Amino acid sequence: MTHHPYKAASLDACPAGEACRPTELWLSGDMEPDDQQLVKKCRDLAFRDSKARNPVFDFVVENYFKSHAIFAFRGSSSVNDWFSDDQFSDSKPDRPPTPSPDLAPAPAPAPAPAPAPAPAPAYFPSLKVLGSGDDGTLNEAFLKRFREIVEKPQLKNEIEASLSSKGFRDKLLCCCNNQADRRTKKKKIVFTGYSSGGATAILTTIWYLEKHRQDPKSDVLCITFGAPLVGDKIVGHAIRREGWSSCFKNFVLPHDPIPRIHFSPRHELGSDLQAVLQAWIDPGGSNSGVSSSAPGTNQSTQNLFNIVVDNTFAIASCDSCVLRSSAGGSSLLEAVNEIVELSPYRPFGSFYFCCSEGKVVKVENHEALTQILFYSIQLPGSSTGSNDYKAYETKEIIPLDNLQDDDVNSAPHILGLSIEARLSLIAAEEEEQGKKRNSDTVNGYKTDINLCLSKLETYCNNCDEGTGYYDAFKLQEKNADFEANVTRLQLIGYWEEVREMLRQFDLPDSFEVEEDLVELGTRIRFLVEPIDIANFYRHDKMEAADLYWRDSQARPKYYKYPENWLPHMRRLVPENHPLWKKEWNLDSCFWARVENMCIGIKKKGFDSEKGTVLEFEKEVEKWLTEGALSKRELKRPTFQKWWGMLPEEHKNSSCIRHRMVQQAQPANPTVPS
Repeated sequence: MTHHPYKAASLDACPAGEACRPTELWLSGDMEPDDQQLVKKCRDLAFRDSKARNPVFDFVVENYFKSHAIFAFRGSSSVNDWFSDDQFSDSKPDRPPTPSPDLAPAPAPAPAPAPAPAPAPAYFPSLKVLGSGDDGTLNEAFLKRFREIVEKPQLKNEIEASLSSKGFRDKLLCCCNNQADRRTKKKKIVFTGYSSGGATAILTTIWYLEKHRQDPKSDVLCITFGAPLVGDKIVGHAIRREGWSSCFKNFVLPHDPIPRIHFSPRHELGSDLQAVLQAWIDPGGSNSGVSSSAPGTNQSTQNLFNIVVDNTFAIASCDSCVLRSSAGGSSLLEAVNEIVELSPYRPFGSFYFCCSEGKVVKVENHEALTQILFYSIQLPGSSTGSNDYKAYETKEIIPLDNLQDDDVNSAPHILGLSIEARLSLIAAEEEEQGKKRNSDTVNGYKTDINLCLSKLETYCNNCDEGTGYYDAFKLQEKNADFEANVTRLQLIGYWEEVREMLRQFDLPDSFEVEEDLVELGTRIRFLVEPIDIANFYRHDKMEAADLYWRDSQARPKYYKYPENWLPHMRRLVPENHPLWKKEWNLDSCFWARVENMCIGIKKKGFDSEKGTVLEFEKEVEKWLTEGALSKRELKRPTFQKWWGMLPEEHKNSSCIRHRMVQQAQPANPTVPS
């Protein structure tokens, strides 16, 4: 096997009778013997690249058993590549603003920002809470380093070369046992790195997953060694929601402070951090690194270690408080955050704690990981770091699945977990079980929700040939209108409870991308929101401080969740899927936009609303052409009222004039005020 910077290894001929050894990590998530060989190869590459003398390149590429392309990213001993400020170097990336209908007076435009690098969402659009739209937090220093690499052509070119190499495909196919294997085999990409090189590997893996989410055959794995944390709770939530968690394999040593380093603010670490990084990573030294006995290094290591332990304890204690409190835990955490700023970073993926004699404890529960990061660092032994690559041995993988097991070979015993530690881990497991119970509760609501939706659909269909259900509900002239309002309130009750569970992260991370939930929420949004809007405008809103529009306080928050789910899910399903119904391309705030233009014209005149009207008419024409909007809606009294308020000169040149002529309304329609 060859090893070149920016140059994929050449492919040797596959020896007769010798099959390539593809790993099963992607399928089972467990460590098979061949997987351990892959980990060892990644370890050797990661350490060799991080400690190379006078490194010039950002990464190296090497083929492994003709079935894998390993990309090893080098680490950095510069503090500026770890922290961008004196606190935690956390960054809330600026997202391009979501266009909103011009339904209310817009604030004065802000000055044009200075040119900046591509925002993180351009690379990581999924790293957010889908429903609320809250962005995840990434380490700004690591993000900068990632951008420097990914914005150069070399990485993309090498990945493309690895995936499309005809020579590779021919040699891999000769090793496949049957035709099915020949159709599905594809080279697997492995990103790896030691220390901050591991952080780069993690971000690169997320970027790769985002780019290849439409490719079911795209296999990728991230194997890191002593890597620091890169993202907050929301980032971890997004990784698990997308089903990517099993792609991340993080190997750590119990006493290594680096995986916990960002639990501490930069200003507390002082000059000790630079001394330790220089000693452990030492890009200008030999492969073995600077000895920990070098002058000043031992003291700096001990100082750093003590600071990291203290801050890890603070994070673990607060998280444990939330886990073990049935009520009030979150409030206490919020109170603590008002007094002292806590680190936002949290672990995600699988962690492999490399203990003595090659025994490795595997932990997957993300709530338990923070606790183990604290308790394992207190194990008896030397408080040294991760610069000895031989410490990452993987002779035996032991999952942490039975906290009651006291056998000497059990995971709790190997990690030396105390009673207090086990109680925290039991609470973490109970947290996950609680989320599953909540999911079962919500699934139990679906029958009642569908029944309510069926009642409202019947109501809407019965109103369809007359004034339409929007105007009928505003008039409230019939008993059916009252019953529809009762049904609306029942649905809102169910949906608001679901939204609150999601807001508190009390449901499984994957819940927001369950197709039946997204479809159900979208049905509620398009059926119930127009009725909510009708209820809002039943009374005179001429003097209202806040009208109903997409981002206003008047709009219930429970509609924002399915509104954000739909475009995300449409990226994942084919265009013939039910989530691509053409009626769902319409703006569910359609009637609010009509009402707000009527109010604006009445208060300030047509000229004040002309730009909004022109834009709205273009959208109406587009929706009619696509079939998202029925021509019958143009006959509804409220729409006719809006059209009647427009000047004749404007109507004669309107792009929907021919539509309105075709749907001319009989004289003197009943128009709700």
